[in-house]
Amino acid sequence: DENRPRFGLLRGREFVMLDGYSFAASQEQLDKQFDNEKAAYLKIFKRTGVEVRPVIADSGTMGGKNSIEFQAPAAVGEDTIATNASGTYAANLEMAVSVDTFKQE
Repeated sequence: DENRPRFGLLRGREFVMLDGYSFAASQEQLDKQFDNEKAAYLKIFKRTGVEVRPVIADSGTMGGKNSIEFQAPAAVGEDTIATNASGTYAANLEMAVSVDTFKQE
């Protein structure tokens, strides 16, 4: 259950979730499986014309090292995504990290 179920019927239309779980003998194998599944999802979205962006997400109570969710840009909704200027980093606000680039003289 979501902590803040909002927007009534709109939420049912905009929110779709699919969890994936796997078993691996090593972290290296698990990382490879994760990358393969991410690539498969991106291929599906591209083929169907759905614009998405993979973002770093919270693993929740299941834990784990890696967790991503595919976010589709929308004018409504309550998620905030943090990105860098070059577009190589994207994370849910709950998982976003920052780097202090301020240089004092």
